Amino acid sequence: MSHSSVIAAWIPVSRWAWDAYFKAGNDVLLCRKLGTCAQAAETICRFAVTQPDHLQWKIAVILAGYIQKPPPNLLANLFDFLTGQDAPSSGFDFDQLATTGLMEDFVYTASRWCRQGIHPEVAQGVLQTIVEQWLAGQSWNCAGAAMISLCFHDAPGWPDLLERFTRKAAEQKPSKPQLGNFFRPLGQFFGMYLPPVGTPEARVAERLLARDQSLLKSVDEWLCQQESVCQQVLLTPQEQTDLDHLWQVLAEAEPKEMSG
Repeated sequence: MSHSSVIAAWIPVSRWAWDAYFKAGNDVLLCRKLGTCAQAAETICRFAVTQPDHLQWKIAVILAGYIQKPPPNLLANLFDFLTGQDAPSSGFDFDQLATTGLMEDFVYTASRWCRQGIHPEVAQGVLQTIVEQWLAGQSWNCAGAAMISLCFHDAPGWPDLLERFTRKAAEQKPSKPQLGNFFRPLGQFFGMYLPPVGTPEARVAERLLARDQSLLKSVDEWLCQQESVCQQVLLTPQEQTDLDHLWQVLAEAEPKEMSG
């Protein structure tokens, strides 16, 4: 497979893919088909995170969740790269990563790997890192969702992590939570959007300690719902040409996968 040909075919699509597919929650329509071409999809992921555009980073992380046979190190590599010192600059403070929804995207993808049995130890490691960073003071707004997924999938060490998560949540001052694009839709499963008292993490901790089944299943159920509810995407003639060319290049690179 020619990595350069895949990237060349992807670049025109990348210019409009976010608005056409991802912004409206129809990413499954594009990513599921891309994910059947594991090598090409990995190439796109690793290329996209090097671009000075946080929307391309989000595409990379989301797409990684749909690759049928991803390499074990892909998700951890993306996480380390985008949260490390080597991350590309896009003109905004990396302390504000949470406001872009990028961490929520990592929780989505890691949880999707867990539910599909894809390198669960790697996926759980990313989820645990997100929780540990929140415990250390990082203002991720998706630590609760990561903790839910770890408990639901019975990740090694989750009882100890939940104990520390609960103590940290109890120490926080009650305030109006700043929910990202993860907690808003999950609210329908939690039975809450904005708790009247306390932070989302405190409410999550309380319900996890009680082994609330509706909460434990909430992330998994949200992923299932998101994958099944999609709208038709209407492309412009040029966008359709760009996409057809990408499929042609991928079919030539991995014909068996595309034909399936």
